[in-house]
Amino acid sequence: MVAFDPSMMPISFMGVSGDLPTHELRAIAKERIEPMLERVPGVALATVSGGQDRQIQVRLDPTRMRARRIASAQVINAIRMENMQMPAGTFDQGQITYSVHTQGKYTDVNQIARTIVGYAGTTPVRVQDVANVVDTFAEELAGTHINGAPGVMMVVMKQSDANTVKVGEGVLREIPHINSLLPEGVVLSTIFEQSGFIQRSLGNLANTAVLGFIMAGIVLLIFLRNFRASVIVAMSMPLSMLFAFFVMYLLDLNLNIISLAGLALAIGMLVDNAIVVLENTVRFMEDGSTLRDPDRHHGLDPHYSQCFRADPLRAGDRGGDVQGHGHHHLREPGGQSLRGHHPGTPDGEP
Repeated sequence: MVAFDPSMMPISFMGVSGDLPTHELRAIAKERIEPMLERVPGVALATVSGGQDRQIQVRLDPTRMRARRIASAQVINAIRMENMQMPAGTFDQGQITYSVHTQGKYTDVNQIARTIVGYAGTTPVRVQDVANVVDTFAEELAGTHINGAPGVMMVVMKQSDANTVKVGEGVLREIPHINSLLPEGVVLSTIFEQSGFIQRSLGNLANTAVLGFIMAGIVLLIFLRNFRASVIVAMSMPLSMLFAFFVMYLLDLNLNIISLAGLALAIGMLVDNAIVVLENTVRFMEDGSTLRDPDRHHGLDPHYSQCFRADPLRAGDRGGDVQGHGHHHLREPGGQSLRGHHPGTPDGEP
């Protein structure tokens, strides 16, 4: 069981394709396209996947390491400590305080090769003495193809409180501008865009509501032969949808795949329940029941209802303390009906 937040779903998948090698396409996507997409209002993150990622590999030589008595941990720690960017303090200029950082990270492969990892006596031992430093690419575990050609994919995430449709439209408007700044032959294209899916789903939801309005009204009119009752059920769908959207607006809820699926299911349940309740109501109305009939409210037939109270005169016959007491009907063999009440019942008491 995993907690799932629909707001964290990607709103767009895009592909970068062209005539260049995949490692160059990845570099273009990482260094140029990604910052431009993250500047779109509402975008939280843009990431790149696929393609060959540049990787500097330090391939240790066990023979040379044993000869110089250098352990692999020494090499790892030396490279890690030399490839750090540390703060160097602050300085004030007027009312502005600036933070100073030292440029401590590697900028060249040769810098890694010349890093000192230990000493053999008084002679420094460098990385190049115990290992081979290779500028290559990471192993590509999965390939990405855009329209049949090798490429890289970009995933765009929105901020948790941003509107999916507005952010998606902003990303789509930015794509032509980004393509105008890319090298010739490199194209950024859309693979999947959630805002368009939501807009199509809203259109389908509206069409479903209209079709359900018409079909439910026709079916009810045929079987109930009551125009007013048919209109009541038919109008329940659009009115309920409007009220649902109004509540979502008050609660600041966004339309997404989950909420649209819930609305689609709710419309079907609404029609089913409305038809059952209305058919039952029409049946009672045809039987002559009114809203003031208490027996109808409890599902009882007034022709068979009686009141029961304690009857002390019949307690001896039953051996109990509580007996039926109230009006009753008796029918003689001749067909005449006798009305009476048990002794002890005040006249006129129901």
